Amino acid sequence: MAGRQSRRTSSRTAAVALLALGGFVFHPSPAAAQPVGCGAVLTEDTTLAADLIDCPGDGLVIGAPGITVDLGGHTVSGQIIQGGDPGQVGIDNSAGHDDVTIRNGTVSYFQRGGVHLAGADRNLVTGLDMFLFDEFGILIEGGSDNRIAANTPQAPGTVGIEVRGGATPTTLNNVITDNVVTSSSSAGIALRSGRIAGTVVEGNEVTGNSNEEPWGAAIVVAYRAVDVTATTVRGNTAYRNFGGGVFVGRAAERTVVERNALRDNGAAEIENTGDRTVIRSNTVDSEIPGSTTVGVQLNIGSRNAQVTANSIRGASLAGIDDSGRGSDIRLNIVDGQYTAFPDDWAGWLAGIAVRPEATGADIQGNVVRRQSLNGMVVGGRNTLLRYNVVDQTLYGDGVLVEPGATGTRVERTVATRHRDDGIDVDSAATTLTGNLATDNGDLGIEAIAGVIDGGGNRAARNDNPTQCVGVTCTAP
Repeated sequence: MAGRQSRRTSSRTAAVALLALGGFVFHPSPAAAQPVGCGAVLTEDTTLAADLIDCPGDGLVIGAPGITVDLGGHTVSGQIIQGGDPGQVGIDNSAGHDDVTIRNGTVSYFQRGGVHLAGADRNLVTGLDMFLFDEFGILIEGGSDNRIAANTPQAPGTVGIEVRGGATPTTLNNVITDNVVTSSSSAGIALRSGRIAGTVVEGNEVTGNSNEEPWGAAIVVAYRAVDVTATTVRGNTAYRNFGGGVFVGRAAERTVVERNALRDNGAAEIENTGDRTVIRSNTVDSEIPGSTTVGVQLNIGSRNAQVTANSIRGASLAGIDDSGRGSDIRLNIVDGQYTAFPDDWAGWLAGIAVRPEATGADIQGNVVRRQSLNGMVVGGRNTLLRYNVVDQTLYGDGVLVEPGATGTRVERTVATRHRDDGIDVDSAATTLTGNLATDNGDLGIEAIAGVIDGGGNRAARNDNPTQCVGVTCTAP
């Protein structure tokens, strides 16, 4: 103790002398580059002095908390090509050391994965180029407040960046941001198992995912998980993946999917089976006709989803496809025109489709235009359509209420320039109130006997001079 006190006193005396002589300020230097070998257990700050090539086991092992491992721009590589140890990992913190930083270099060719954090808190993994693993690029397995930032996993195996929880909610508030993930076999970024809460997935780019597993997508929230709550998926870009863009599974609650740019992915751009998912202000586009099947898909099991203010363009089947319960769909723009091929229109089912399985959908203030078949199709129970604008279809109706639909209300909706009817109602369990139908190829409104006329419906300039059948219409 006395020795340490003496050294501190001497240091202060030296600093005062330097200031007196010339105003110099002392800056401690970073850890010097150190020669270490494959499998080294690191217990202090370390900067690599050379590449570590063809490691037969783990590349480096974290052996203490609070250290920085700087690869110094060097490469740490394993033996996936030669058939190395099946459990080998590039940088292994499976001992769960907290407050570790891993940065600045290349990790590649390890049989299992690139970087593994297990039960570790407040780790930072940043600035790593990563290539060719079997299972993962980066894995967080338990642990909280970790940050995975600005890494580039390429061909990382099943998942590029993965979070797994445990039986208790101890995997909290991890952040995955500004990474570029390419050519995963099933998912670019995934929250897959256990209990996970408060994850932020923001500003990442995912492309070239091959979707070998049926659950695959660019970003997956809650596949085989027990409980995944309060996840934010924000500002990511996903394009040209063989699977979908963002998948939210049944175990997810209160997920927010917002301001993402999704383009030319091979399945639904956003697919939800979760509870109280908020899907807002996303941009969906399709430059390749037929590549995007559905913009937003609400599956059976989706509960109380909010789909708000999204821009969806060129979805070949449907812009929004609802089979859920209590869906709130409003202020979206659904356009069937392809960006690169303006003469071709998508929407071979509808701009917005409410399937027979859906219950209690509230669809208000949307704009649906330029669809191939129908603008809106309703087949579910207790659906409200209000204040929507449905403009132009090539072959069908603006709004079609199917025979099996019950409890449908169509109110103050504008239907114009459709090949067939503006509003076509084939279910008597429907109420029509205050709608406007103009410039359609057949009738403005065609309703079967028994439809309830709520009054205030208007029609004009439709090709059929009768204008409306089944309800009374006046000229606007």
